[in-house]
Amino acid sequence: MTNVIAARDLTSASRARIESVARGAFEALGLRRYGRVDVRIDAHASRFVIDVNATRRIAGRGLALAAARAGYAYTDVVAWIAESALRPASARDRR
Repeated sequence: MTNVIAARDLTSASRARIESVARGAFEALGLRRYGRVDVRIDAHASRFVIDVNATRRIAGRGLALAAARAGYAYTDVVAWIAESALRPASARDRR
């Protein structure tokens, strides 16, 4: 059974390591703006990327649930996506 742990429940150090792995996978695939990276952690704290999804769909339960689990309001996430899309590519790449 998979134990789901929300990002908000992780220590700052654990979250930073996971974000680094997820961002690395996302960028290695040449993706931009937003998407989802599924990471699994084993009993030895090794991190494994199991899926990278460059989804274009922001409606529905998936994004809302992920935002809530991470401690963000769905409307804030949608606003961030829209604002990111309006920024020049060079500004988005620095984030």
